[in-house]
Amino acid sequence: MRGPNPLHYAQMGKKSGIILTFVLAGCVSHSALEPPLVANVSAEGEACRVTVDGRRVSQKELLDIARSSPGRRGIIVFAVNTPYKCIGAAIITIQEAGVQSVDAAPWNGS
Repeated sequence: MRGPNPLHYAQMGKKSGIILTFVLAGCVSHSALEPPLVANVSAEGEACRVTVDGRRVSQKELLDIARSSPGRRGIIVFAVNTPYKCIGAAIITIQEAGVQSVDAAPWNGS
C-alpha cells in the first residue's frame, strides 16, 4: 500500500489558497467607504410612500438615485405594517438600477 503523495497535497494547498483569495475578494465591496442607499418605505392609505434622505421620491426618482451609484449597498427600512407590494416594489426598483445587494429591515417605530 502506497502512502499519500506529498506533491498532491502541496498542489491542492496552492489551489485552495488561490480559490480562497478569489472568494474573499468577491466578498469585499468596492464601495465599502460609500454610505448605503437607505430608502424608507411605508403605506399611506392604499398608496406607498418612499423617502430617501428625508425627501419623498417617486419610483422613477428612486430608480435614478440608485442608478447614480450602482456600487452602493441598498437598505430598505419599512414599517412593520407596510404591505409587501410597497417593500417589494422598492427592492425591485433598486435592483433594477444595478445595485446588487439590497437588505430589508423592519422598523417598529420605537
